[in-house]
Amino acid sequence: MDDSQKNKCIKAIDPTYEPKTPENRSKDVISDKILGSFQQSGLPSMFSESWDKTNAILAKEGISKAPGTNRTRVFLSFKNLSVPHLVTGSSDWKTIKCDCKRFEPQSFCQHALAVSYGLSMES
Repeated sequence: MDDSQKNKCIKAIDPTYEPKTPENRSKDVISDKILGSFQQSGLPSMFSESWDKTNAILAKEGISKAPGTNRTRVFLSFKNLSVPHLVTGSSDWKTIKCDCKRFEPQSFCQHALAVSYGLSMES
């Protein structure tokens, strides 16, 4: 998905969204490995694919707050642009749940990891 398609999808979900431009982007260079090395994460190898997908989500800025609530995040689906994924959390974000099929059997997915990363950056 190119940037204009991504921006169009996010804008449809979040009318207040403003795409990043060279003028409003932070001076930090976005790396395709935002989370760092999977080998140093300490996670079991079964989560390697989710780790890589999380890096892709973060690099493409494919996450947005859902309008009207602080407890839901919306993610672009790279496979199906018309169906976003939703991650919801408790009021303190100590527990989260994603609607994607990967989350149920593992209680872990790229969307949940991206939310966790985003929340840690807000603190």
